[in-house]
Amino acid sequence: MSTDSISPIRFESVSQVTATNSVELGTRTTEGLIDYVYCYNGGAEQISQGEGGYLSPASMLSGMTVSVSNAASQAGGERFVGVAHNATITTGAYGFLAVRGPVLVALDATETSMNSGDQLMPGVDGGFVVAPATLSTGVRLGVALNSLVTTVGTGKAFIKSPLFG
Repeated sequence: MSTDSISPIRFESVSQVTATNSVELGTRTTEGLIDYVYCYNGGAEQISQGEGGYLSPASMLSGMTVSVSNAASQAGGERFVGVAHNATITTGAYGFLAVRGPVLVALDATETSMNSGDQLMPGVDGGFVVAPATLSTGVRLGVALNSLVTTVGTGKAFIKSPLFG
């Protein structure tokens, strides 16, 4: 995004997922209160709505290729790009990840609930877990905006990527 807060013209909706890129990788845009970045899902799994996308160590210097499976440790949070907010980004497809703003988030399979105000950190395979009060390593990625139990699917949180925040 430019310094004068005028977003570049884009030829693709932030909800669009395509097999070929129609926007340059790394393109940033803002829609409403949410900032987005355009990425390629080079992982073996889709990034479902509410899950996070992470840069692999190999792509840190080579582009915006993300995967849902780099979140297996707290260290993965440092490579957090954003959340698939508007649509699931299938394997081998291009789409926008939300990097900052109020978005839908999915809980990790090991997490049963979150409460409004809970701080969130990466879970396993794209989900989020509630950060312990004494977290001394890892990174907090957001704050829950509403309460959620796993049976609901997704809840709202304000997230901020350490890479794009």
